Formats: sequence, structure tokens, C-alpha cells
Amino acid sequence: MNNTLQILNQIRAEFRAIKQEKRGLEGNRAFMDSGWENAEYPPDTHFVPFDANGIHAESVFVGDNPAHGQYIILHCHGGGYAVGSTLSHRPLAAQLAKACHARTVTFNFRLAPENRFPCALDDALTVYRFLLDSNPSENIILSGDSGGASLAFALALQIRDLGLPLPAGLLGLSAWLDFACEGNTFEINKPKDPSGNRGGLMMMAVSYAGKENLKNPLVSPLYADNLAGLPPVLLQVGTAETLLDDSRRFAEKARAHGTDVTLQEWPDMIHCWHFFYSRLTESRAAIDAIGDWVLKQFDQTLPDQTISG
Repeated sequence: MNNTLQILNQIRAEFRAIKQEKRGLEGNRAFMDSGWENAEYPPDTHFVPFDANGIHAESVFVGDNPAHGQYIILHCHGGGYAVGSTLSHRPLAAQLAKACHARTVTFNFRLAPENRFPCALDDALTVYRFLLDSNPSENIILSGDSGGASLAFALALQIRDLGLPLPAGLLGLSAWLDFACEGNTFEINKPKDPSGNRGGLMMMAVSYAGKENLKNPLVSPLYADNLAGLPPVLLQVGTAETLLDDSRRFAEKARAHGTDVTLQEWPDMIHCWHFFYSRLTESRAAIDAIGDWVLKQFDQTLPDQTISG
């Protein structure tokens, strides 16, 4: 067994152990938010909280790179709309900021089940409008991981339909784009993916959206009638993910509607493997690939940087 598969199996075992602890919703929220302090960050990483028209947000940037004030990755955190925050996603935000020569902006949208659809989307739109007040849209990339990707993609659809200036690109990491959970890879990859079982995802989907909204395009962007007019899209997904079909089906449909889509399937990778950048070379390579793609959308020719701890 090669080293990558050994590490992946260790991570799977860790996920199984975590599930056995049964912390409950508040416990899971606290657990997710606690990991940032012990994470590895690039040297001279900064976290700057700010108020975005009533939404708590945070800018994450590395060093004194002048580009960090000019280019923005607006990242919607994952967690199935039920857990996650600016704290839980500080590690990923810092790595994205370094790779993309930008500042990553994260924000605390209202969580389910206390706040159901469309609360999170309303909050995301508020933050985007706030950023537009002082930044050209071509300097902004929308991004999200897992359930946060559904929020980012729904936001892109709403921006288009409202006639607001479009961002330069749209980025989905292990994107959950079908809250009806109808992809074939749920069964195919069930033994391989420790964090994406259909039953658990359906519980989160209904908690946020209600049964009647699972195929609403602003909940499940895969079901939009029209995916034309969106900015260029990058989808990164692991071939061991139960959500693999979400990215594949979205890419096929969006391309048919004329949208520029880059689909990168990473062999053997599990859900949101990007978070394991201190353990997996594939995580670092995926984040580097995001940086390459983002810089093209920003039309920048900056020197390569290697992700460090």
C-alpha cells in the first residue's frame, strides 16, 4: 500500500472514531471551531474580523503582499449549513489566500436548523453587496467547500438573475450541489467516503431547506433550468467521494448551457481532502491547482508560490 492510501485510511479511521463520540449539534459546532488553533499556517498569516453590513466576516491574508487587498476569494464555509464558521475555516482560508495571492473573506451566515432557507443565501448576498461597494466584481472569486459550495453556486445564480456584476469565477471544492442526493456515486463510493453518507446528508438538507425545497435551484444549483451566464467554474472532486456525481452532473449540464467549466477529478481522494494539506501531498497539489486557475481568472502573472505549513 502506498503512503497516500495509508494516510487516507488513517483519516477514515479518525472520522469513524469522531462519529462514535455523538456530540450533538452544539458539540459538533464547538468541535469544528476548535481545530484552527493547532493548524499549520503560512508564516505571517493575518486574521482581520470586520462587519459586512451586519454579518460577521473575516479577511485572511498572508504577509504584506499588496495583492491581498486587491483580489478577494469570497469563501462560503462547508458544514451542511448546520456547523462551521470563520474559525473552522481559517486553515483553508489561509492556504487559499497564499495560493491565490489574494485575501480570503469568510463569513458567519445564519445556521440551520434555527435559521432555514433562504437565511444563509440572504446573508451571502449581503456580504457580496458589501464587497461590491469597494471592489470591482472582476476582482472577486466566489468559492465554497461541500455545502458551502451549494451556497456559493446559489449566490452566483442569484447575482446573475438580479443583474448584479458577476464575479470573475466560481470555485467548488467537493461540492454538494444536489440536496435531493440522487447521484449514483452515493452507493458506489459509500465504503470509501467516511463523511458523505446519503442518510446524514438528507437530514442536513431537510433541516436547512425543508422537503419541499430540495430541488429549488437556490438550494440545489444542479436543478437550475438555466446555467448560462455564469462566470468560469472550477470543480475539484475526489474519485472516492459519494458526492462525485454532483460535480460531474453539474459540469455536464453547465457546459451544455455554454458555461466554461473545468472539472478536476482527483484519484482516490475523499470528501474535502484539501483540509489535510499538512498530511497529503495531493491536498497541497489541489490547492496549488486552485491558485493557478484563480490567477488566470484575475489575469495575473505572479510568481509561483509553494504552499507551506
